[in-house]
Amino acid sequence: MQADKVAKEYQMLEKSVREFAAKMLRPRLEENDRYPVSDDFAKAVEKAMELEYFSVMLPEDMNGFGGKTLPLGIVLSCISETDAAMGAMILTNAVAQEIMLTAGETDIVRDICGKADWSRELLIAFPLLTDPEEDEILLSAKKEDGKYRLSGTAEYVVMGPMARRALVPAKLGNEPGYGFFLVDLDLPESSSQGAISSAGLHACPASDIKFMGAQARLMGRMEDGPRYYEQTCIKMLPAAAAVAGGLMQGSMKEALSYCKKRRQGGRRIIDWSELRLILSDMLLAANTGRILLDNAFRAVDAHSAKWAEDALTASVYVLETACRQTSDGIQALGGYGYTKHSFQERRFRDAQHLRSIFGSAVPRRLAYAKLGLNC
Repeated sequence: MQADKVAKEYQMLEKSVREFAAKMLRPRLEENDRYPVSDDFAKAVEKAMELEYFSVMLPEDMNGFGGKTLPLGIVLSCISETDAAMGAMILTNAVAQEIMLTAGETDIVRDICGKADWSRELLIAFPLLTDPEEDEILLSAKKEDGKYRLSGTAEYVVMGPMARRALVPAKLGNEPGYGFFLVDLDLPESSSQGAISSAGLHACPASDIKFMGAQARLMGRMEDGPRYYEQTCIKMLPAAAAVAGGLMQGSMKEALSYCKKRRQGGRRIIDWSELRLILSDMLLAANTGRILLDNAFRAVDAHSAKWAEDALTASVYVLETACRQTSDGIQALGGYGYTKHSFQERRFRDAQHLRSIFGSAVPRRLAYAKLGLNC
């Protein structure tokens, strides 16, 4: 009975997200592919917060699903079928929240969520497309009178131009390792250099943020920063892939709809065998990704023995395949696929951008080889 109740809750969540995407995002896709965001996109963000999509993975006493990843995957996949930028915003916020919760900073997360009457207050920027284990950290922390102050630059902080706060990694002097610090971006000692030009996810911009002695709060313990990141990264990889999975589903549906309507040489183009093979490959990739992700989310939430391997398998497959599948979507739409009006070129750009979530795709693939080949 409990399983039936949970399944029904997930079905209701999916229905709610699809209705939201159809009403708030789909009518204005072209004008929403930019930053500064349009007034309509800002209203959509506020509505998504009102519907608690930005807090879906939080503990139950914060109106979340008690740390479960599957509800977050449903939200990200269904929204990203229409607009991956909104999905990337929700993902960035969820990753920052998860690191803070892993660090034991539940009261701070609760305090931030309690100020959700203003959208910027709820957003937490985070360098989602970098890996502090692989990339050089240019931000240092110094402890003075019991308080930490940050100096240096945090690079490519996603939602940096639009969030009130940021969660950033910083080193403490010459000590090894790093810790995570929550910092108020409205402080005069913080300055953003504006949105960085990017190929995709234009409405979810990133910026380099310079700190000049800005006061910040350490999350958890300094020496445990790498552990917080590693635990969060593996757990949230399927959620990141769910954004790419949404792009694959959206590509498949749009290509199929177009090919059924378009006629050339006196017959529908979907009846051409070459095109049917492209659509078949797209459908196979989209369905395989959906099944892998569903299994991964359930393994993570059940803490099954091979949850980490399942999470990595699904994520590597979906993040890589989405790049090829969205390219096939352009081919299926012919010349129309290259235009702004089809939105398929946007899906292609967004899929390429998503490959860098949690850092370069190459280390992730090598980590999978090490895990899968046991060598």
